[in-house]
Amino acid sequence: MRLIFLFLFSLNLFSLDIDDLRTSFEKDGAFVAGKILTKLNNGLHFLEKERDFQNTLLIAIHGRGTEGYEWVYPLINLDKENNRLSFYRWNTIGCPNEAIRKISLEIDRLKEKYKKIVLVGQSYGGLVVSKILTDDFDFKVEGHFVAAPLKGNFLIRTFCGYTPPRKINKNNLGFNWMTIKELDGEFRNLKSDPQLLEIEGVVAKRLPEEYNGNRLGHNWSISWLTDHLNSKQN
Repeated sequence: MRLIFLFLFSLNLFSLDIDDLRTSFEKDGAFVAGKILTKLNNGLHFLEKERDFQNTLLIAIHGRGTEGYEWVYPLINLDKENNRLSFYRWNTIGCPNEAIRKISLEIDRLKEKYKKIVLVGQSYGGLVVSKILTDDFDFKVEGHFVAAPLKGNFLIRTFCGYTPPRKINKNNLGFNWMTIKELDGEFRNLKSDPQLLEIEGVVAKRLPEEYNGNRLGHNWSISWLTDHLNSKQN
């Protein structure tokens, strides 16, 4: 019986619906709901069924060592009638190369179904988005990366062959949303700001000091971006 339960539980995780996440959030809060996201298998997870009126595919990409909770509010509020919401789960211990390759393949596979594909990546996931935008998909891809260490570090430059992007493909749109280094727990002790990188074709903007009365640090950055993107649609 235990094996059957675990098998069914894993199937449910594989087919996680945004309504399940919303219900968990409303009942138990973001930290409990976030654990559902961290238990997903690696790969692209559609959080809702495909419908004819969905003209945009939105792919959310988490950062290193995510605990999931920072993505609960964003995913719930990025869910719109005309978009199909998805979440890319990946192993962030190690090189970003495989995630970049696999997401690019997914875009190539799915681009005929949608008028627009939007990538939203936070932290290490934002680094992935910035590299994907250097590709030419013969299709406009819009990428938003927030609190992203675009310069990389010694380890990924040395062992992963990572080179910071200098220019995105002319067909794509890119937006670099940077936290204030001194307020970001991931970056404040570094000698220089790893977000600060000039990329041709990318619009860069520094985030404010506060968000809803809280210090706007690393994890709040994706919630701020969600509200900002929604305000542009209204």
